[in-house]
Amino acid sequence: MRNLRTEVVTLYVVIAVLFLGSSLVDSYFDYNAFRRNGELLKNYETINQAIVAYNQSSTAFRLFNRNKNKIFYTDYTQKYQEVTTLLSGLSQAFKESEQTILYYRISTQMLEERNSLIDAYVNLQSPTGSLSKDYEWITLMGNYVNGFLNDLLSAYLDQINKRNSQVLHQFNTFKTAANVLKIGFLFILAIGLELMVRRSRQKMKEASHVMQEISKRNFSVEDIGTTVYTDINEFIVTTNTMKHEIHTLIEQIEAFSQQKIEHEQQKRLLAESRFKELQLQINPHFLFNTLSMIIRHIQSDDKQTSIRLVKETSLLLRNSLRNTMTISLDEELELLRSYIFIQQMLLGQRISIILDIRRAYGSTIVYVPPLVIQPIVENAVLHGLKDVREGGLIEIQVEEKQDYFAVTVSDNGKGMDDDELNQALLEREGHVGLSSVHQRLMLLYQREQVMALESEPGNGTRVHLRLYKEVALSTP
Repeated sequence: MRNLRTEVVTLYVVIAVLFLGSSLVDSYFDYNAFRRNGELLKNYETINQAIVAYNQSSTAFRLFNRNKNKIFYTDYTQKYQEVTTLLSGLSQAFKESEQTILYYRISTQMLEERNSLIDAYVNLQSPTGSLSKDYEWITLMGNYVNGFLNDLLSAYLDQINKRNSQVLHQFNTFKTAANVLKIGFLFILAIGLELMVRRSRQKMKEASHVMQEISKRNFSVEDIGTTVYTDINEFIVTTNTMKHEIHTLIEQIEAFSQQKIEHEQQKRLLAESRFKELQLQINPHFLFNTLSMIIRHIQSDDKQTSIRLVKETSLLLRNSLRNTMTISLDEELELLRSYIFIQQMLLGQRISIILDIRRAYGSTIVYVPPLVIQPIVENAVLHGLKDVREGGLIEIQVEEKQDYFAVTVSDNGKGMDDDELNQALLEREGHVGLSSVHQRLMLLYQREQVMALESEPGNGTRVHLRLYKEVALSTP
């Protein structure tokens, strides 16, 4: 099996390596071209130095001929050696062009011939029998040498230009090929990424549809099909399993309720039927939002949070649908903690929920209706703090008294006026949570003093519950 996250990361790594490799090769070509161009320019400068040294040697020889001073002849000799040394050091560079090697050979041969004539002239050994003719011939050869050296310089400059043109052509050819390869790789990578995105998006659409159907209690919707990616399959398997578990739990509770109706007395059956009806009034939006949040955490590869959310949600659903009219207060508080955890994940920094439990009289087991505090908290979130964007606060205080537990749920929301307060406990749209809690508590304890509300516009709402230690109906 494959992992979507790994494949996406691999694609981005391939792109990064591709561009890095291309940049390194470009840099390598640039460096070589720059280095080679530097060598050519250095050789060009050396030829110029040789020409300058040759002109200096010619000047020294003329001064010697005029003054017959050996110092000038010594200067000539040094400059001549400098010229030959500079030119011989470039002999390998001149071999790259037939023209430069030709001018190099002519120039060096004429330099040697001219130097031989100058040595004979200085030692008064005239090959022609006339020193004046020898001097004229030396002067004429000097002009030829100067001309050939300048021709050598021009030919080498042409060689530099040709070499730069070749390098530029090679570089442009390489750049074109590299760009074509990069475009081809990017095109292939883009196609691969698009295919992965389409597969993932299709599964997300299927999951969203299944979630919506579950929120409508339509459990006949088909399971989400698996993919080739293990990380997406984890979410799919979790969603399908949750759907089947919820369906099974609902079927079990409905079947058991039917058996209870058939075997118990009519009055008790009516009371229990009403009790269960009120208990099952769970907000489907809360369930849908919770499942959507689980999807987001699975998509972001936050496995620990996803597992915690699935466990807490399953715990809430299992206990809200379980076949019992009462649970212990400790179990109720555990369910409340699960609900608070999920709500805090949904609400983020918008609303804070604080739970404060104070016991005083030992370990007496107290029975309460399942999910009796949670609807009060949910009502505060959905109505009292509906328009709050930050700084919202819900405080839940559970304090043990001698005969009962006093539960106070307060918020710092918009509050209610007298008319809204009078209507709050009626079973109507928007306040079914309060009505359900009120009626279930009265059915269980057979008392009127089970719930009280306090509220003022702009000053929040406080809901007070009394969870008695003695119940009228039998405990499980």
